[in-house]
Amino acid sequence: MASFRSRLAAFCLGATVTGGLGFLRLHYDILKANALVRETFSGMEEEIHNVDQRALRVETELERLRAQLEQVKSQTSSSRADAKV
Repeated sequence: MASFRSRLAAFCLGATVTGGLGFLRLHYDILKANALVRETFSGMEEEIHNVDQRALRVETELERLRAQLEQVKSQTSSSRADAKV
């Protein structure tokens, strides 16, 4: 009976150690993946900032061109009105 108990205890200890090592391995893999994601996103943050800056410049240029277009339209309308008179 003692040999059965000792074999059962050894099996349980082995299963616990194996399970613990498996858990540690899984935790290590998760930490590695987390570090990789952080590294990827840190590079992307700078790229996102650059894209945002370009978008702001394009938006500013678009507003300038719209104002210029409105000015040309009003000049054209006034020229047509002057031509009719």
